[in-house]
Amino acid sequence: MKYVIGVDLVTSSVKVLLVDQKGEVHYSVSKEYPLIQSQPGFSEQNRGRVEKTIQALKLLVQESTGHRDDIEGLVFTDKCMG
Repeated sequence: MKYVIGVDLVTSSVKVLLVDQKGEVHYSVSKEYPLIQSQPGFSEQNRGRVEKTIQALKLLVQESTGHRDDIEGLVFTDKCMG
């Protein structure tokens, strides 16, 4: 079976999913990272977002039952609200 990895970067965490061709999730990993709020109405993310994404991807590849050669794509999403 072939898979795609979906990476969803949200405000305070990253969620990584291994999804098959039918849209079924076979494995998921979530890692939190800090949200910096220096004053009311201000929010930013630090570099921890990148490190946590790499950690989640490594964990997914190591622990999922799918074979890494069956992964055919990688999709990133980052929904910004304004």
